[in-house]
Amino acid sequence: MNRVYRHKSGGELWQGDIQDVRALAADHDNPIKTIGLFAIESQPDIPGRRYEVLKHGFNDNPWITGREAQELVKLVDGVSSKLATRIRRGSSVISTCAAGWNRSALVSAFTVMKLTDLSTDAIVQLIRDARGPNALCNHAFVKIIHAMADRSGAHAAWTEWVAGEAS
Repeated sequence: MNRVYRHKSGGELWQGDIQDVRALAADHDNPIKTIGLFAIESQPDIPGRRYEVLKHGFNDNPWITGREAQELVKLVDGVSSKLATRIRRGSSVISTCAAGWNRSALVSAFTVMKLTDLSTDAIVQLIRDARGPNALCNHAFVKIIHAMADRSGAHAAWTEWVAGEAS
């Protein structure tokens, strides 16, 4: 489990794997309040009421079609909005998948886009610095992250999210 980002509110974005989820279930002193489970093949039940658990499993497919990418962006955009809102409110969250390299990294990248004005290259590097060089080895996911930035350099996902928060 690695911290990817700390917000000025004190909320933090962590990223990890399925083993980290099992460890969290036994650790009552950690700062995590929300657990995002994104491995479609592993959606464990988390005992107790200590955590909010978001179960949104999806495949780690590097040969994703255009239509699949559109559906994936909608899913990841929605769940990353939830995580970003919790972080802005000062809560700590963890984004997880089986290995903690691709699916959780995609959600983490979208979440960081909504919390910062970092470039997509900087966001990808931030995640790789936190999780290691194998993070975001799914090149289709990296392309999706870059596609979310518009020509002016602002993040399309962030802009839409802020507009939605204001209404």
